[in-house]
Amino acid sequence: MMNPATQEPVAVEYQATLAHRLAVDLGILSIAPRVEGLSAELSRIQSRLSAELRRDIELLFAPLGTLLILTRLATESVTFDNFGAFLGWFATTPLEQIKDAVTCLLEGLDGVVGPDESSNASGLQIPCLDDDHALREFLLEVSDIWAAPLQEDPKLLDKMIRVLQDPAEALTRLVFVLTQFWEAHGRDLFDTYTPIITRSMRYHEIQDYSGTAEEVYFAVTDKRPADRHTCLQLQQARRLVFIPSCCCGARAFFMGPLGESRTVFVSFNASSAGANLSTRHAEIIGHVFPALKALADETRLQIITLLKGRELYAQEIVDQLDLSQSSVSRHLSLMVAGGILSIRRERGMSFYRVNGTSMERLLKQLREMTEAQEGN
Repeated sequence: MMNPATQEPVAVEYQATLAHRLAVDLGILSIAPRVEGLSAELSRIQSRLSAELRRDIELLFAPLGTLLILTRLATESVTFDNFGAFLGWFATTPLEQIKDAVTCLLEGLDGVVGPDESSNASGLQIPCLDDDHALREFLLEVSDIWAAPLQEDPKLLDKMIRVLQDPAEALTRLVFVLTQFWEAHGRDLFDTYTPIITRSMRYHEIQDYSGTAEEVYFAVTDKRPADRHTCLQLQQARRLVFIPSCCCGARAFFMGPLGESRTVFVSFNASSAGANLSTRHAEIIGHVFPALKALADETRLQIITLLKGRELYAQEIVDQLDLSQSSVSRHLSLMVAGGILSIRRERGMSFYRVNGTSMERLLKQLREMTEAQEGN
């Protein structure tokens, strides 16, 4: 297959090794509290996690461990007969890669000025990790849902600073979290869904998907890329690695490894029935589902009302709702991800407004779905 943006071959493969599945399932599990439309089983597991393990997965493993596993899998062809062998492999992750993953985590926080942006751009600059005071001030000031728990708990902030500064400590903690999860839930999750995932692999491997990377992505997942960033990554991709999952529900998740690799990992629903729909219906559903889920909450409808005809920054919205900052941040993130709200960043603050274009498109697509159904 050829990607017209690059005129280079796009390799497509499917992977369901223990390493691939644990990486994506833990990554998806970490966002379960603030993303709707995931599998019921994942929600059940998330509710049964101990408070400490849930926090460690959300703050530590998902942003670092998932990224590190996929980064190594992008260049290493490995399989494991058991969890112990996988854990031993992961424990040998180079410390330099962990430093890079920490930098990647901090660069991706809301309101942070990235390395490719102009030096006079508004937003926070990433401090030297060896500077305790600067790193502490950075984590207390950054406006991001990931940092919100750290800002509310001084002890947790101290612990995270030590982990971010010491790659060896970070790796030790990651191995510990991975072991805890496997013993409590991971083994059962892996064994239970292996037959479904195996069938999904066999089905897709015999399909003759062709076209651009974006077209193949849609053919496998029944979804269109959620944003421009995802579209750009697909245009630049040389290799798509699809990982079937029984945890992602009606969503597909797009993940890239560290560095300049042109490999892109895509987690998709192993139980998807999208192949039974017409191409146009599947495309519409892929567009309207995130938006409808983002609207299906009383608090988020209140936020829509607050933003009617105006733009507010995050704290102004918090001040008008009887909710914590972290809770409001979760709702805002869901609405931005669903295309309901647009976000603008200025002087380290995040401003929100209703995305009128997206709302009009949603209404048009809902009418199209209804009209198509009535015409059958």
